[in-house]
This record gives sequence, C-alpha cells and structure tokens, in this order.
Amino acid sequence: MSHDPLFGDIQTGDFHPKSTAGRYVPGAGWTNDTVHSPLIDTGDPSLSYTNEPAPNGSRINIGLYGNTPEASRSRTNSWLLAVSINDGGTIDGTNWLFWVAGGTLATGTVRLEYSGNNGIDWDLIASNLDASAGAYQWDVSSEPTTVEGLWRVVYEDNPAVYDTVDRNFAIRNQALTYYVNDTSTVGDVYCNAPGSSTNSGLSADQPLDSPLAVLERYPVVAGDVMYIDTGEYLLTNEMLINELHRGEASAPIRIIGSTNYAAGGTVLGRGDTNASSYVMRLANTRYVEVEHLTLKGGGTGLSIGNSHSCTVRWVRATGNLGVGFNLSKAEEVLLERCAAWSNGTWGLSVGSQSSIDWKHGVIWSNGSGAVSVEQATLRLSNTVLHASGAGHYAYQIGQGGNVVADYNLIHVENGAILGRNTYYDTDYSNLKEWQDNIGADIHSVLADPLFADASVGDFHLRSTAGTFSNGVWVTYSNSSWAIDAGAFDAVWTNEPPPNGGRLNIGLYGNTTEASRSPSTPALLAVTLNDGGMVQGSQKLYWLVRGISSGETVRLDFSPDMGSSWSNIATGVDALQDGYQWNASGYPSTPVALWRVMLESDTNVWDVIDTNFFLRVGPITFYVNDDSTNGDVYTTAIGSSTNLGIYPSQPMPDIQTVLDSYDLAAGDTILVDTGTYPYTNSLTFGVLDSGDTGALVMVIGSTNKAAGGTVMDYAGTNAAGVVAVYFNSASHVGIANLVVQGADTGIRLWKSSDNLFSNVVVRDCLSRAVKLEDASGCRFIRSVVTRSGGVGVEISGGGSNLFDRCVIWSNSGHAIYAEQTEVAVSNSVLYASGEDVLCFALGTNVQVCSDYNDLFVTNGACYGHDFSRVPMEGLPQWTEARTQDIHSISVDPLFADPAADDYHPLSQAGRYDPQSDSWTNDGTTSWLVDMGDPAADWTNEPSPNGSRMNLGLFGNTAEASKSPTSAWVRAVTASSGGRLAGTFYLVWAAGGLPTNETVRLDYSYDNGATWTNIATGLVVSTYEYLWNSTEQEGGNYKYPSSPIARWRVVVESDTNINDMTDSHFALRNIPFTYYVNDSSTNGDVYTSAVGNDTNLGLFASAP
Repeated sequence: MSHDPLFGDIQTGDFHPKSTAGRYVPGAGWTNDTVHSPLIDTGDPSLSYTNEPAPNGSRINIGLYGNTPEASRSRTNSWLLAVSINDGGTIDGTNWLFWVAGGTLATGTVRLEYSGNNGIDWDLIASNLDASAGAYQWDVSSEPTTVEGLWRVVYEDNPAVYDTVDRNFAIRNQALTYYVNDTSTVGDVYCNAPGSSTNSGLSADQPLDSPLAVLERYPVVAGDVMYIDTGEYLLTNEMLINELHRGEASAPIRIIGSTNYAAGGTVLGRGDTNASSYVMRLANTRYVEVEHLTLKGGGTGLSIGNSHSCTVRWVRATGNLGVGFNLSKAEEVLLERCAAWSNGTWGLSVGSQSSIDWKHGVIWSNGSGAVSVEQATLRLSNTVLHASGAGHYAYQIGQGGNVVADYNLIHVENGAILGRNTYYDTDYSNLKEWQDNIGADIHSVLADPLFADASVGDFHLRSTAGTFSNGVWVTYSNSSWAIDAGAFDAVWTNEPPPNGGRLNIGLYGNTTEASRSPSTPALLAVTLNDGGMVQGSQKLYWLVRGISSGETVRLDFSPDMGSSWSNIATGVDALQDGYQWNASGYPSTPVALWRVMLESDTNVWDVIDTNFFLRVGPITFYVNDDSTNGDVYTTAIGSSTNLGIYPSQPMPDIQTVLDSYDLAAGDTILVDTGTYPYTNSLTFGVLDSGDTGALVMVIGSTNKAAGGTVMDYAGTNAAGVVAVYFNSASHVGIANLVVQGADTGIRLWKSSDNLFSNVVVRDCLSRAVKLEDASGCRFIRSVVTRSGGVGVEISGGGSNLFDRCVIWSNSGHAIYAEQTEVAVSNSVLYASGEDVLCFALGTNVQVCSDYNDLFVTNGACYGHDFSRVPMEGLPQWTEARTQDIHSISVDPLFADPAADDYHPLSQAGRYDPQSDSWTNDGTTSWLVDMGDPAADWTNEPSPNGSRMNLGLFGNTAEASKSPTSAWVRAVTASSGGRLAGTFYLVWAAGGLPTNETVRLDYSYDNGATWTNIATGLVVSTYEYLWNSTEQEGGNYKYPSSPIARWRVVVESDTNINDMTDSHFALRNIPFTYYVNDSSTNGDVYTSAVGNDTNLGLFASAP
C-alpha cells in the first residue's frame, strides 16, 4: 500500500498506529484517536495475530507492534480500504485491484466502481464480489484515455461503507499528444486557441499554458509528443525530463517547438540569476527527442546527464549565465543543427564518460569559448566554432578528453587561442599544432564565417549569390567560405541552386535555407593558413567556388615570404580532396608560403595568410642580448625582428624563439654570453619536446670568464615565479646556463627524460629545483646553491639522477624527497644547521646513493632512516639505508664557493676560471680521485691518478690534478659515527702499483694500540668486508669502544698509511660510562673525581 501510516508521534519515535478503537501510548496507557491508521488489520493474513489485544480484527497489523500486546486495536464496525493505485500512476491493459475489508464484512459482498472524471461520474467495474477476496483483475483496454481516474470499493449491503483511492491515476492505452500555447495565436503552427491552465492540453483547441503544466498533470512517457507553439514562456522551474519520462527506441518522447522562426519560434526562459539553474534538463532518461526550441536566461540552457539515445535538433541556447549545452554521462546523444551563442562560459561542455555527436551547428561568442571536453568523446563536424578575447579557446580538452572533428570552420580573434589541453597545461596556437597533436580538423577552415547577423542569432551565411534572411532572399557584397566547405561525401542535394555540388558548413547546410554558391571563380588556400611547422610530407587542402569540373590548379612554394616561388605541382584537379606534398627536397625555412592558382585564369589564386616553418632536419636557433662582448655563437645583437636562424640574426631571448617557432627533435637554441633579465617563466611544454636520441637543446655560452649565459630574475618581484618550467615536456636539454633570483629556479611537472648539464641554479627564494611526477630526468655536473629553502625537492615520479653535482649552502635540506626514487652519485651534498639533512626523506622513497661527499656541519644530519629518525653519523645512514658505502664526509675544500668556483683545491694543480690558468694550492681536497672507480676518467688532465674526481669537474679538462706521491686514505667512518656487526671498510689510494697490498688494523683506544684485521689485500680493491664480532677464546677479538679507529697501511712501505680522522663507536655490546662529581667520598663506582677531559669509559677516568 502507499497510504499515510498515521503514527502516534514520529517526532518522539512513537510508531504505534493511531486507532479510533484504542492506541497504546508509552508511559501513559491507552487512548482513542480521531483517525484510524490503514496499518491496522492489513498485514500478511497468513501470519499469527493472537498476541494482539481485543478487538483485533483477526489479522496482524503492519509495523513494529503487529502481533504484540501493544498492537493498536481494530474497529468493530464495517470498513473498506482501497489499496491499489492509491498514489496515482499510469495503467493500461489488465491490472489487479486490491482492497481490504474489515469489521462485519467477512461474509458480505462488494462492488468496484471507476470514475474517469475525478469522481463526477461512476461506472461499474464488477459487483457481487466476496469482500474477503480482496482482489479483482480489471481490463482497462477499452477505457478512454484520462488522467483523472479514480476507483472505489463499495459494500453492497450498505453503500455508505466504501473507500476511494487518494489520488487520480491515468489510463492510457495509446500515446498522447499534448499542446502548449501562450496567450496569443499569432504565428502559431500547432494550436488554434490560446493556452490556459484550465484546458486539458490534449487537443489543439485546448492547449495548456506551460510545458511545466503538461509534466505536472500528465505522465509523459514513450510515444508521447508535446507541441509547444510560437511564443515566449517564462518557466518558474526547470523543465525536467527524468526517469519518469522515458521513451523507447521505436517510440521516443518528442518535445517540439514552433518552426515559425520569423515569428520568434518557441522560447523557453528562466529569467534566473542563479548560475546553477537550468532551463531544460534531461536526467536519467532515454529516447527523448527535443526540437525547435530556444533556451535562454538560465544558468545552463540544456543539460543532459545520465541519459542515452537522445536527439536534439534545431535547439538554440543563448543568454545563459553558464554553459549553453552541458552533457555529463550522456551516451549516444546527437545534437544536430543546434546553436549556442552569447552564453556566460562554454557553448558546449561535454564530460564524465559521455559520447556525443554534434553536427551542422554554430557555437559563437561564448564567455569562455566554444567547446570543452573532459573524460568524454565528442564527434564534431560541419560546424562553425568561434572564440574571442585573451584566455578564450575554440577548443579546451581536459584529462581523458577526445575530440574527433573535421570539416569545421574555426574563427578565433582578439587574442583568443585555437585549442588548449588543460591536463598538460598546453596551448595549441595554430591549427597545424592542433592537427598534429590531436589528430582533428584536418580539412577544417580558419576564416570569418560572415554571418548575416550573429548578434541576433541570424547564422545564415553571407553570399553574393543569395542569402535567406528574415524570410526573404538577399545578396551581399561578400561571400562566406563556409559555403561549399562541408564534408566531400556529405549529402547536399537539398540546397537551392546554385549550390556548388558540396555541403555548406553551419546550421543550414543541406536545407532549403542554405546560402547559394557564388558563381565568380575563387580559391582559398586552407592548410597552414595560420602558420605551423611542416616536416616531410604534408597534405595541402584548398577550397573552390565558381569553378567547374575539369578545371586544374597549380601549387607553388615560396621559401622567402613570397619573394620567389617554385612549383610544387601542376595540372591538379581543382575539385579533388587535396594534394600530398613531399617537402623533403626543399630547403628549411621559417618564412615559407604556399599558394594555389587556377591554371585557366592565373588571376584566380590565393596564398596562405601566415608564413609556416618548413624544416627538413634539425634547426639551430640563435639568441643574444644587446651586446656582442664575449660572444661565442653570434655576430650581432639580438632583436625580436630577426629570424633567429642565423648567427647574424639572433633573437633577443629564449622565450621569443619558443613563441615564434615549433621546436622539434634535434633542434638547438644557442644562447650567447650575457645576462638576460626575465620576469616570467620560461616554459617548455609538450610541443617543445624532442625525442629519444634527439633532444631539443638549449645551450648557453661556454665563455665563463665573460660571465657565461645568465637568466636573471633579481630585478623583479620573484615571489612565486618559476624561472624554467617544464610542463609535460620530454627529451629537452639545458646546458651551460645560470638561473638566478627566482622563487623556484627549475620546476619539472609530469616531464620525463630531460637533461640538465653544467647548469647553475642560485639565489632562489623558496627552492632551487622542484620535480613533480617527473621521471628519467638527469642533472649532470650542475650546481644548486644558496636557495632560501631546500636545494632539490622531489615528489612522485622516479628514476631521476644527480651525477657530479654540487648541492651547496642552501638554507634547507640538500634533497627532500617523497613518493619517488632518486639516484645520487659522484656529488657533493652540504647540510648545515639543526634539523637540516642531506637527505630528508618522506614516505615511499627509494634512494640509490654512493661515491658522494656528504658534508654536514652545525648539527645537521645525513638523512632519515625508514622510521624518519635523523642519522647523525654517516655509518648510521649507511647502515639504515644501505647507501653511500663508498662515500666520504669531509669539507670538500672548494676554491671559492661564494663565487661559485667549485674546483677542488690541489697541490698538484687546480684550474682557475678567472685567469684561465692553473695554480697550485697548499692542500689537496679529498674529492680528488674519489669518484666511482668504474667511471671514465680519461678526460682529466695529467697527473690524474687514473680515477675520476668527485664533483662538477670529474672527467673533464678542468679536473683538479692528482698527487704524484703514494697515498692511502681510510674512508669508512672517517668523520665518526657508529658501526656494528659486519660491514665494509672502504679506502682510497693513489700513486701505487695496482698490485700493491695493504693491511687493515683496528684500535679500540683511539690509536694507542692496534689489532690486525686483515693483510695482503690488493690496494685497488678499495674495500674489505669486516666481521667486527669475530671472537677468540670466547672473547671479542675487536673490543667494542666509543673511541675506536681503524687504519690502512701499505705493506711494502708502512710509512704510507692513514687512520680515520675521527674516532667512531664500534658497538657490538653495550657501553658502560662513568660519571662522578668533584669528590670520591662515598663513591661506589669510580676511583677518581669527574672531569670533562676524561673519556668517561673507565672507573679511573669518569
């Protein structure tokens, strides 16, 4: 049943049904109500009821208290309850009518009656029915359609005992047609009377006054048609077609407006300032067709969500605060001959797993642009798209957006951009970029469509041969190139003559209102009309009009903006679908043009509006500042008017090159000596990417003595500014470049396989380098220094490498990483200050680090263990993370890090970049000959020790020279720390034969006495696995000690040896420490007074 249960007090949780015979009230006892709940005596007749108090009607109550002592009592008089269709609905065919009889009706009879006019008249359904049967099958197939149906059950012995259903129901055995009209019949095409809320709405002379009234009054379902005649209807609520209104494949619901556009057609408006409102919404429905409506004044014109198999034709959305047409989770939806103009955001927005076809439309002058697609597929053709103004786009694609588009006319103006990919944060500034990256709009045209009057929604195309406008044919002095520009294989035969034998783009293609084709011969060069880049083969398309079958054209190419021309092809059929041009035999040029010319009349021709870039192979671009001092690549100062492809015509900065040209794999930008002021990010995106083995390279000056190439942000408010931003870029390289003064020096976002070589990032406000979801990027011989925060910040991605780098003197951690993996080798990392680390590691981080110098001072630590506990000693870091086994922790002794001279000091010789000469120092840095032994060292000058140096200049001609005398160096725990168990003892050596042997010794007392660890070790093995827990006679051979040291000794000359610089703790058993005050009176542990100069390890030295 669907009746009000009439509970006692739902607010207090009293769910006892009300009863005129008695209801139990918790805490108060029994009471009698003035109404009687339908739950009493209407439960399952087969269930027990014997626990209910008398009178109980011999049938269980529905609800909590059925068959309990608290069950509400039953009426003793006769009563009836009509159950079926009590809350309305729609029925057809055969239906069951159910009722319940109680009181003294157990042996009585009832009759069933039906009213089709809301109870005014009653007809007999059946009589002499056993009252206790409670059911009857009713066939309504012969009943006329009504929405005012009622039925009742009547006690035949006493007709005053009866019950009627609470709400009207509908009987409909066939589809219904509904009529809606405004208060006027002027211009009407369906109705012959004004609309009224008192009309039935079921005939042309009885129209309702609002489509909302139809939906409120009638069950609009499969096969129904709603005609909404000429006029403007102000809707108080959205027109919602939902799960209650579903058509079928063979019987769709159709909602049709007026075709009398001259009289204004059918306009549904909201007059609403709420951006979240809708004029019309299809939700959770299917097989609905909507035609000939204008939707305006809402937040959204038409919304289709969670629906499929819907068709929208000749619908216009205009003047809405948000989107004209919004589709979400809509599948198999066709929008044909629809227009969206002057809406607040997008004309068409498609998202959330939708699959949409849009054909023969216009999307014009909307606030954000024409089309937005995300997580959906849009197939779009023969449509005019428009965007105007900075920040507006003809197309916007988000993550998962797929656009399959062609044979469209696209018009962007006033700084608008053709396309944008929001997922990659990338703009497609010309049609060729859009075509190459999205694969769409291969045949589409860039042109002003020349509408008759777009401001009032007249989207007929101007034509010198005739345009249908305001109900009459007129002519214009110019003609739209949307005429005869539709798909080659599309039907065009409904267009009036002369029609050019090809479909028009836009609303009226293949209709009797299609603009006529001009007879004057004309050509339009389509491909590359707004520039772009061509490599290899390119299909060239053009449009024709007024040219007969059999005519031919010639195609020409100019490498120099039209100063000279060479032929591409002759005798080409003027009406064919383009020409495949093999451009590989032509010279590379950034100022190329092409033209198409009618061979029978060479006065008929067209050349593209903008030059394109023809590239046969990689291109070298040149950049220079306003001076040639110290230059190595260019011979003139930079200028934005230069081509940038010759040393004598450099551009003024890198950004100008990126803005002017589409870079491709193998291209190089040579940036000459100088300081280049910047205020905005230098951004590399998807369109600037190279390829495996063919990176796009930006290379600065090699003239370091003259200052090299510097990107300088110091002259601007750098807060929040990223100097070099890689946005989804891949296979791009930066070399010989200094970046300074930005908020973030280099940021890589969703970028992969990029290279940074000989790059210096310095004096940044927040961080020097930031990698987000970046993978496979390499920083080689690069410097990160003097950042106001961390040196390098990494999150997400993985397989990034820092090799032969210096991360020095940053205010925060040298490297901070989380949810990623990173490799660091042959590099110097510096951390200084409490809570500062060389490696600050978050969750899910994998570090591969070795052969580095991790230099910490002023309370800094090396890195986090897996519990994020800071490791104070290098041995603890190595034990916790099994990294940096061969690394050192010493002052690298750079020449002048404050001046960014990171050459290690060397007694044998150090390169001085300022004087371009070699000098000898009084000491030698540990970085010399401490790199990975497996790495190449052959580029280092002699003497080089046959091993690569650590740091920037390892295996370069500027590597500091190696000592010529024999030496060894104890590496493991040289700076202190804690060791235990089995671990590697690592040493380094130089000036010794490779087959020389060494021995290793251990001292537990800070070098006073020594115990041998191993002998006869080949010096060039550089490591020995030591089990420090070895025992002799039940005692540890190597006693645990907090002041332990070890040494490496050359066996052929024991004067050549090295002991760890600091003592370390060998801790295989707990230590005992002794503490005493200044007196021994009453002492039990110590035998001397305490002193801070004592070791504290013995009772005699507390």
